[in-house]
Amino acid sequence: MLNCDRHYQSTKMAGQQQSAEHVVADERRGRKRNNPGRSRVGCLTCRAKHVKCDERLPTCRRCERLDLACRPFWTKDQPPTLRQTSPVRRPLRPRCEEVAVILPAPPSDDNEPRRPESPPLSQGLLSAAESSMPTPTSSSDGIGSWMDLFCLPHEDAPDDSMQTTLDPRELLLSLSYSAQIPNSLPTYHIPLSNSLVLGRDEHMALRHYETIFALSQTPKDPLWSFPRLLLRKASYSTMAMHFALATSLHEFDSQHEGAGSAPQTSLNRLRALRHFENASSTFKGVMSYDHATDHLETLSCFFYMYVFMARQRVVDRIKLDRLSRNVAEYVGAFSLEESLTAIPGTITPGAAGPALHSFLCRLLFWIYKEDVSASFYGCAGELARYFRDRPRSLREVWEVSRPALPLNWGAEYPEAQRVADMETSLAVDMTVEMLQLGFDVTELGRSGEVPAAPSPAIEAAFALMEVKFSMVFYVAAIVSAAMSPEVVAFSAAAVAMFYAWKICYLRFIGVVGESEDIDGFLALLLKAAQRATSATGTSASFLGLQWALLVAGAETKDPIHREWIMSKLVVPQYRSASRTMAKMEAQTGAPVGVRSLGDILSGACSFHE
Repeated sequence: MLNCDRHYQSTKMAGQQQSAEHVVADERRGRKRNNPGRSRVGCLTCRAKHVKCDERLPTCRRCERLDLACRPFWTKDQPPTLRQTSPVRRPLRPRCEEVAVILPAPPSDDNEPRRPESPPLSQGLLSAAESSMPTPTSSSDGIGSWMDLFCLPHEDAPDDSMQTTLDPRELLLSLSYSAQIPNSLPTYHIPLSNSLVLGRDEHMALRHYETIFALSQTPKDPLWSFPRLLLRKASYSTMAMHFALATSLHEFDSQHEGAGSAPQTSLNRLRALRHFENASSTFKGVMSYDHATDHLETLSCFFYMYVFMARQRVVDRIKLDRLSRNVAEYVGAFSLEESLTAIPGTITPGAAGPALHSFLCRLLFWIYKEDVSASFYGCAGELARYFRDRPRSLREVWEVSRPALPLNWGAEYPEAQRVADMETSLAVDMTVEMLQLGFDVTELGRSGEVPAAPSPAIEAAFALMEVKFSMVFYVAAIVSAAMSPEVVAFSAAAVAMFYAWKICYLRFIGVVGESEDIDGFLALLLKAAQRATSATGTSASFLGLQWALLVAGAETKDPIHREWIMSKLVVPQYRSASRTMAKMEAQTGAPVGVRSLGDILSGACSFHE
């Protein structure tokens, strides 16, 4: 009996000791470490000194307190394979079915020197441009002169080896935007010369491009719009995709600016600038060659460059001037307006078919549209002047571009979209003709005369447009259940743009203060804008309508109208311009005229409290 008691007590003590050991082990496993160790996402400046970093972005508190250069953790060089194995990174491969666009050279005079025939631009050229670009030997047809667009060197001083190997001409090709980009983004985004690795932010930006940005460019359904088709067509080119990503990230950043995510917003803008820098470094080498005849790739890059540069907070007018001048030289050197509209009667396997001709004409016309829009800032306009001297060529480019969407989308293009294209064709034609008329009005306002002399040609063009597109004015004014809401909305948007240009014309020729004509046009503008924004459609965020609303906001004195206009301005650039106008009027006590709208939109005229 005694032995049993002793055995029971020893067993009980052993069990209690084992249970205590398990409790201690569990506490050790569940207890957090007092010293978490070195931070893996802290800045490299703190990690180099073996001190703890609070991981605040974009500058940690220690670097801010000691006035040190804070280097974020992602600037550390890493092998590209680490980025490729990330589950959120998906490679975007080039489209194998896309080929370089080769168009027949325009006929030239016998006195002019002929450019030697060269093979088309290929992806191998892009690889060569990224690895080791040979020094261009010569340039013909004035194409080399466009390189003055990139005239400011990089702010970082290159090492001695770079100074000895780089040609001075290549140094002139450096972008001014490169000087604004800190070395804070990884360069291993591009593991191969013919592929891109996109992250979550890039995918979100591209979705924004295909939806919100597309709605600001065209009233069509974004799923079948030209911006989305352009992204699909140009996806075979790494260079064009860099420009597209730069535009998408910048637009995405501008749309979400002020949403409370400042670090992420700044990163998106840095990513946009980095993509723009990568694309331009390849673009400068491609344009150094006389045989750079892949017009699809080149024109796509031109379009994205226009959009990116014109949407900056402070627009660099000198850069836009150079871009406009050099695009006009490029179009003139290849006589694109003649080559694109000359569709061959017999289509051979190696020749560009009607679908590609139509697509390139539409792309060229959109570049022309961006050039006209940039001229309102007081710059650019060289391509618009080029086509003003060739009105027949401009009309032919537009006519060939009409079937671009159904021809290039093919069988997947819905029947409803074809019907919508036919219904809105007259209103679209009105906005097309209004581009050249608006450019003439802008040129009148940019003339040295203040006020400018009345132009009988412009007044006759306004009168002719009212007669020619009287059906558009009728559709914008009536209330009928038989009319499609999309047709009513876009027709009303076109009418609002028409009256906005008439107001600008009257102000430019010296009509000051209150005027019955301007008040009447303003009332018609607001009525059309109300129809365009209230009808069920996609015209509310159309940039042409947004610009017309901004003109109305500058002219109206009614606070209720101004509040309504502010609620309809959905494009960040125009909302910011409207706020600047209100602050300037509150400070000066004088109304802001339409002559100042270009300066306000481009950021040249800002308000500081």
